[in-house]
Amino acid sequence: MKFQYTSTEVLRLAFPAFFDNIASNYVVSGVDTVQFTLRKPDATTEIIAASFDSDVKFWAAEVPILSFQEGVWLIKASSDAANTVPQFRALSWGDYVDDIGEARQAALGRWKIVGTQLIIYEDDGTTPFKTFNLLDSGGLPSISSVLERSPI
Repeated sequence: MKFQYTSTEVLRLAFPAFFDNIASNYVVSGVDTVQFTLRKPDATTEIIAASFDSDVKFWAAEVPILSFQEGVWLIKASSDAANTVPQFRALSWGDYVDDIGEARQAALGRWKIVGTQLIIYEDDGTTPFKTFNLLDSGGLPSISSVLERSPI
């Protein structure tokens, strides 16, 4: 199950069937009603209805990108079936997760030195992703005695 999302992804919520604490068995999912209470990073809350996916037997909902707030989202899933135990989850949206793609691109992507600049390309190999000036120990542009790269 995914617990980390980039800021450009929809936040997808999914929870399995709920447990009946008295009868010691699982509620037949789909006959109850489930809602997700979201505590956003700014400490505001929102309640959204979940829908039941009968193919995979999970309760699901999505939070659109327009609702994005960077940080940890706390989710409580509650069923209206009697004696059920709520479920909890924490998801990271944005924050350090956004940096993973950039680090991967810088490490594994195509790059080229043009004059005294280092150009790192997108996955397509032609679109510049990041450009850096290459500098020597005195802070002057260099191609032969590079000590530092400086973002442009």
